[in-house]
Amino acid sequence: MGIFDFLKRKEQKKNVEDVLKKMSFSETIEWVGKERGKMEKVEGETFSEMMERIDELVVEIGEKIIALESFDLKSKKEDERIKNAVEESRRMYIDSLRVLVKSLEKIREVKSEKLANNINNVLSDFNKKSSKNYERANFLIGDELVNIKKSLGVFSGDILRIFGENKKDMDFLNALLIAEERINLIDSMDKTLSSIGKIKVDLNKKVDEKIMERKELSQELEKIKSDTVYLEWLAEVKEIKLFESRLDRNILELKQLVDFKGLSNFFHSDPKKIMRVREHKEHFQNNFKSDYGVSLIGLLKESEIDTGLILEKIKKIGVDMDKVKESKKNVGKDRTLDIYSRFEKIDLEIETIKMDKIREEKKWEKLKDGRKELVELLRKGLVKIGVELS
Repeated sequence: MGIFDFLKRKEQKKNVEDVLKKMSFSETIEWVGKERGKMEKVEGETFSEMMERIDELVVEIGEKIIALESFDLKSKKEDERIKNAVEESRRMYIDSLRVLVKSLEKIREVKSEKLANNINNVLSDFNKKSSKNYERANFLIGDELVNIKKSLGVFSGDILRIFGENKKDMDFLNALLIAEERINLIDSMDKTLSSIGKIKVDLNKKVDEKIMERKELSQELEKIKSDTVYLEWLAEVKEIKLFESRLDRNILELKQLVDFKGLSNFFHSDPKKIMRVREHKEHFQNNFKSDYGVSLIGLLKESEIDTGLILEKIKKIGVDMDKVKESKKNVGKDRTLDIYSRFEKIDLEIETIKMDKIREEKKWEKLKDGRKELVELLRKGLVKIGVELS
């Protein structure tokens, strides 16, 4: 076999290893769940191994504190001031060791993915706070302090080794947890989309029902309009309107007979009455209809302007106004008004439903876009752990 054959086989093997597992969304859910279970077991084992190493260090530190406390400083032939300074540094260094032990025991509550980093922070904090006391105490105390430093160095190396050996698995577990979180969010989005879909169907159904209701009302309206009784009513209403138009013309003719200039001249010194004269002149028809011309008659009589023809015409118009009022009272209500009112109500309801539909459509589109982005993130994340979402 030649060298190129060997390289070719090696390349083929590499390509096979690089092939992604193709999975559907449902298959991915199941696969992620199973793999997470496996990796959590590995995580638990890593966590246990680190905890065992912490326990070992705690015991070691306890023993070394005893040895450090037992060290006989009095036997050293040094200046008392130096021995006192070393004694104070030894005491403070032992206090720092006890704080370190408590911090390490507290770390047990933290998951292994952050454990190594937290241990490193605890050791770093210990070194910063105890380094000066270590150096001062080390002036007279040698092996006992060096042994502690060595133990901490070995411990730190062991933790980094344990974490390093399992980092790939921890990264894999973290990727699985992220994928699972995204899958759960996509599943939640799907449920919401399904709920919105049902709401949209329901709103469409309501619009159809309202359109049908309007159609039935239109049929009812046409039936009323073709009814003999309604046609007779329309003829009567038309006749009343014609009579009312003639009445309005008569009132306008009456206005032409009134000498407003003469009234203005007569009442020019009376602000209130001149105001009434102007009101009649500018709004003659409304004022006349409101009191049947009583106010106008009062002004005419007080001014002693010839009122014979005017009074006679006012009386006739008053009679005609009573006839119109009585006719309107007897003619009855327009039966189509209620239907037109219901038309307005239905049209408003349809517009309201359509606005609700627009809001739901916007929510639908926004959620669909968000889901699409999330699926793309999931797809990219899965590729990193060897899965192709199909």
